[in-house]
Amino acid sequence: MVNTILTPQETMNKFDRLKATFSGDPLDRWAYALWKHFPGDDRTPQGFADAHVEFQGMYDPDVLKLTPHGSYCMVDWGCEVGPVHPIYGSTTVVNSPIKNVSDFEVIEEVDPTDGEFGLQVEGVRKVSKILSGQVPLMMTIFSPFMVASQLDPNIQEHVYDSPSQIEGGLKVITRVMTEFGRAVLDADANGLFVASLHSVEGKLTNQQFLDFEAKYTRRLLNDLSPQAEFIVFHLHGNKPLFKYIADNYPIDAINWHSQYTSPTIRNALKIFNKGLFGGIDETETVRKGTPHAIRKKLQEVMRISNSRVLLAPGCVIPIDTPAENLHTLVEVIRNAPPPNALDA
Repeated sequence: MVNTILTPQETMNKFDRLKATFSGDPLDRWAYALWKHFPGDDRTPQGFADAHVEFQGMYDPDVLKLTPHGSYCMVDWGCEVGPVHPIYGSTTVVNSPIKNVSDFEVIEEVDPTDGEFGLQVEGVRKVSKILSGQVPLMMTIFSPFMVASQLDPNIQEHVYDSPSQIEGGLKVITRVMTEFGRAVLDADANGLFVASLHSVEGKLTNQQFLDFEAKYTRRLLNDLSPQAEFIVFHLHGNKPLFKYIADNYPIDAINWHSQYTSPTIRNALKIFNKGLFGGIDETETVRKGTPHAIRKKLQEVMRISNSRVLLAPGCVIPIDTPAENLHTLVEVIRNAPPPNALDA
């Protein structure tokens, strides 16, 4: 059962608040989102649903990011799920199926409504049955090249030596990820959280980024954006290619490690004219800080932000973060004066 945290100044529902954030319209209060992994619970549809519904009831974010285990996209292609990270709760891939670059040429399409993919679709469906209409649901999917990089631990080497052999496999992966995105939207997810590991400086050359990451990600986004109510794009890592994504992707918001890498929130507001998910320092202040430190850090962010900023972490909140710290965070956000609706 969701126990909505009500404050006197609330006059908008979560759907309207999220929509207003994307456009920079006036808000009744700051919008926010929190998310984390649920190791163990995330391996079955019922466990997935129960964990997310309980989390929503505890912290009542304005959008619920659905966070499956991090290897779910790879299992049906032959990967094994490795141990859980002790801090972040994510899983790793072991025994990847691609041993040689030629293996990309024989990657076969899998059914995104069956197997491990199907378990995720069913988990989304279970959450939506309980929470539909109460909070926007946002399912996590990965860019095609990110999936390929988990199937092939030597992909950095292979894009240099044998780029043409990767293309066929990337086309298959893109089709499957697109159909999976459609399946979770059909299961009543409202939006998508599309994550990328390679939209940062240094991992690929500019041309490799365009040929392998951007080309197939844009294909995925173009195919899914008509059905999705909104898409948030996650730039994982240091020095993200923020302006390229802002200028070229059909998305409604960008999420990045705003407290650890460029651009600052102030600069991001100038680069991108839609929504920004950021401002919460999940790995240090929220995980380890005192209530005073959490309040001070958040107030600093609010002073340089406006209503286009949905207060959110740069990535998953560590699983060892004290619940009282998250409650402090929510209390500060909900009791702060509403954000300025004008550009900062």
